[in-house]
Amino acid sequence: MKTITFYSYKGGVGRTLALANIAKRLAEFGKKVCIIDFDLEAPGLHQKIGANIKKDIKNGIVDYIYDFSYNNNLPESIKDYTTQVKYNSKNTYDIDLIAAGNITSRSYWKKLALINWGKLFYEKDSQGVAFFIDLKQKIEKELKPDFLLIDSRTGITDISGVTLSILADELVLLLTKNDENIEGIKLIINTLSSPDNSFNEGIPKINLVLSRIPYFSKPEEKHKEFNAKKEVLYEINNHLKENKSSLTIEKLLVIHSEDELKLKNINNKKLIDTDYLALFNEILKN
Repeated sequence: MKTITFYSYKGGVGRTLALANIAKRLAEFGKKVCIIDFDLEAPGLHQKIGANIKKDIKNGIVDYIYDFSYNNNLPESIKDYTTQVKYNSKNTYDIDLIAAGNITSRSYWKKLALINWGKLFYEKDSQGVAFFIDLKQKIEKELKPDFLLIDSRTGITDISGVTLSILADELVLLLTKNDENIEGIKLIINTLSSPDNSFNEGIPKINLVLSRIPYFSKPEEKHKEFNAKKEVLYEINNHLKENKSSLTIEKLLVIHSEDELKLKNINNKKLIDTDYLALFNEILKN
C-alpha cells in the first residue's frame, strides 16, 4: 500500500480536486484506492465525488479519533467508518472513502471540539503516534488498497503533522505563486527534509505542484509560465540550501486555472486532464 498525502499551506489551490482526480484515474486503471478526508474543520472530499456515494455518510475519521481520544476505546474495525464510492463499471474499481464524518449533524462538530490533541500527542505516555500507525495498518489489512490518498488539513497543525510525517510515503504539495504559499511550503519542505522528522525510512518523495497558473496560448507569452516555475523552484531550493538541507526539488508540475481557460474559450477539460495526467505519471513513476 502506497500512501500519498495531498497538502497545501493555504486553501483554495485545488488540493482536494487534485486528489479526487488522481483517485478516479487510479481506479480506472484497476487500482484499489482508499481516500481519507483529514481536513476536519472544512471537509469537502465527499463533495468532489458525491454523485457516486449511494448511501448517506454516517460517520468517519472524526468519530474514529473521538472514540479513542474521548472514550478511550480503540475501534476494532475501520470498515465501520468507511463509505463506498460506487462507479458501477467493469473498468473502474469502487473507491473506499473514509470521510471526515457526517458534517450535517451537530454531533460531528461536538466530537471534533472534544478531541484532545494534547492528550494524544503531548502528555506523558501519549498514544497518538501508535494510534495513527495502527489506523494505517487497519486500512492496509482490512481494505487492502493499492493506494491510500490523504487530503490533509492546511497550515501547520497536529493533523497536518500526522498526515505529512506519520502516515505518508509520498507527498503532493500544492501552492500558488504568492508569498504566503511559497513561504509556507518552504517551511514545510525544510522541516520534512530532516530525517529526524519522518517516521518512515528516509525523506518521502515530494511532488511539487504549482496550481492556478494562467494558460498563455500565444507563443510569445509562453516564457511567462516558464519564468514563474523557475522563480518558485529557485526560491524553494535556495531556502533549502541556506538551511543546509541535502534535499533539492528538481521538478515543478503545473495545473492551469480552469477559470482562465473558460474565459479564453479554450478546451479546458483536455488541457486540465493533461495537467493531471502529468501528476499521475509522476506518482506512478517506477
